[in-house]
Amino acid sequence: MKLLEIDVIRAVSGFLEAEGWRAVKHEYLFTGVKVVGEKGMPDWSFHHYLKGDGVTCTLWIEFKSPDDRRKCRCEQNNRGKKRFTLCTPCAQAAWRKAEEARGAIVLRVNDFDAFKAWYTPRYEWLRQYKRGQLSLGAAAC
Repeated sequence: MKLLEIDVIRAVSGFLEAEGWRAVKHEYLFTGVKVVGEKGMPDWSFHHYLKGDGVTCTLWIEFKSPDDRRKCRCEQNNRGKKRFTLCTPCAQAAWRKAEEARGAIVLRVNDFDAFKAWYTPRYEWLRQYKRGQLSLGAAAC
């Protein structure tokens, strides 16, 4: 059976929500009058609140199907246009680079097992923190 992007979303979202993360769906919309979101931003962010004072860990995740092979289409999309705009893959790469420069964690996830292998060593401390076995000063998102 071929895995779809929605299968990856369900697996990763279900896992993170079970770990105590809050899932937020994002969309970039341009209606000609109003812009909602930012071009290239991931479809999802996940937030884990650490205390009642607003401190959170945040993961930005762009989900893809396991066989996604999209490539740059900037030249094709801009042929004959006066104003250059980035194609979706390039806009996503630019957004990711800018946010990572600010310190964000931005992931492109197309495989649940690979995501879990990445996640577990980095966020095992959250389980200890939730059980009261770790102080906030010893943890870092």
